[in-house]
Amino acid sequence: MSKKNILIIFLAMLAFVFIAHVKADAVTNFTVRASSEQAPKGYFDLSMKNGADTTLKITVSSNTDKPIALSVAANYAGTTNLGGINYITNLKDKDTSMEYPFNAIVDGPKEVFLNAGETKTLEYKIKAPEKFDGAILGGFVFMEKDMDSLDITSEGLEETNTGPTFVNTVSYTIACLLKIGTTEPEPKVAIYSIVPDDTNHQNILKIRFQNPSAYYLGDLTYELEVKDPHGKTVATSKQTNFKFAPNTSFNYDIALTEPWTAGKYKLTGKVYREGEEKVWQIAQSFEYVENQPIKVVNYIPKYAKPFPWLLISLGIAGTLLAAIIALGTYILITRHLILKARRRAEEQNQKLASETTAYLNLLNSGFTIGDVPDYLAGPRPTVPDDSRNYIYRETPNVDALDPEYQRVLESEHAHRKQMRRKRAKS
Repeated sequence: MSKKNILIIFLAMLAFVFIAHVKADAVTNFTVRASSEQAPKGYFDLSMKNGADTTLKITVSSNTDKPIALSVAANYAGTTNLGGINYITNLKDKDTSMEYPFNAIVDGPKEVFLNAGETKTLEYKIKAPEKFDGAILGGFVFMEKDMDSLDITSEGLEETNTGPTFVNTVSYTIACLLKIGTTEPEPKVAIYSIVPDDTNHQNILKIRFQNPSAYYLGDLTYELEVKDPHGKTVATSKQTNFKFAPNTSFNYDIALTEPWTAGKYKLTGKVYREGEEKVWQIAQSFEYVENQPIKVVNYIPKYAKPFPWLLISLGIAGTLLAAIIALGTYILITRHLILKARRRAEEQNQKLASETTAYLNLLNSGFTIGDVPDYLAGPRPTVPDDSRNYIYRETPNVDALDPEYQRVLESEHAHRKQMRRKRAKS
């Protein structure tokens, strides 16, 4: 769970935790403190592995000169209809999505007896579920019992036949947040039921919102609108700074400005977290039949995740960069290959020109056929187009040449004339 969510939980529980650090006044007779080593923030904030166990320590002190008895309840955290966190809860009222209530994983004393001015340290063992990922929120609630309703025996405190009573309704609560497992669940908001109600001539739409995930939601804003069968807006509501404990539900009532009429109504709106772009869109129709309220069960609002502009922008930028790199690489490789081909062509032309020049020089020097080098004894080399620059200007004494070589020269002259005529035509 993120640091921001932890901070939200801390602020939500601050009203309950601060009393654990304040000395009791004339109204209260005891104080409660969590172990400073285990709860430096004033409440327990633990990360646990699946199947692990730990022991929490809480110190209680008497601030009176008379014996006192305290009841201790390890309760799961609920959500009030006003969007707050409540630790005075009952297991029979837990939400259907709550698999592991705080009560079920805590083992420790449920009552404590203190003599005048006495201090005791209580130990509570917590066992994390084997297969669970998410948050479990609960609290240790301390209340003072009326000693007149208790009998002190050798085995401890016993309630009288009239049952226990409490000195006052003031309680101390030490909150406990358990983050179990390695995977954080996805936050969810659901509508468990929608009930049109006209009890006592009050036109109210009762919406039961549910947090089916083991994820604490804070700073929620609810914006809702109700339209009648004619499309007229008959109710609007906006509530801010709502909290939502993990795996809990609460009732959200909207008062209509006009009486219910038979027909199909429509509930629209959204639930979102302040400071974030997460939005749960609501669009649900329901029908009102006189004297027969219709209950719409288990409607899950559409969770609209924020559009990933940043990821898309980074993807486009990355694609463009890759295209530019690929194009640059292609240009460099192509340029290299072209330059390499030009150098090779120039080298071949230079070699051919050198061989042609040597051949023509030999012709001008009056050599015999036996003087022709081995590389000229084969087929006649191809002469480049600009070979006219290397043709000799004067013909040697043909009569003095060997007849065979004279035939070669005549063939050469004929070939030169043919090449010049072709160039002249072109």
